[in-house]
Amino acid sequence: FDKDNELSLSRDRKYYCYIVSGSGNINDTSYEEGDGFSLIEEDFLKLSPSDKTEVIVFDLSNRG
Repeated sequence: FDKDNELSLSRDRKYYCYIVSGSGNINDTSYEEGDGFSLIEEDFLKLSPSDKTEVIVFDLSNRG
């Protein structure tokens, strides 16, 4: 990504994001290359890169 993007999420799913390269903000939280974090009960994922960014988003079940 090199511009803002938004991804709709389902609140009954869990998501894990891994920052392959780049830096910026995701849902108003700063990130940089190598960071990873989970999203639980979120409606959207808003990516605001400060430079060219590659992100992997894993869509996981919400079981136990």
